[in-house]
Amino acid sequence: FGLFDANKVYVSLDLAARYKTVHDLRIGHELLPLYPDKAPVRLGGRAKAS
Repeated sequence: FGLFDANKVYVSLDLAARYKTVHDLRIGHELLPLYPDKAPVRLGGRAKAS
């Protein structure tokens, strides 16, 4: 609740996979933007068309 929509992400884990540390989670794979149209590319958002 304390973040702007552009910074909100959710975690989607493959329960058959093994993750040793939080650093194994990848943006765009396990860490996904809740609002892809608002999120910056660095958080897995879609690039804005100019």
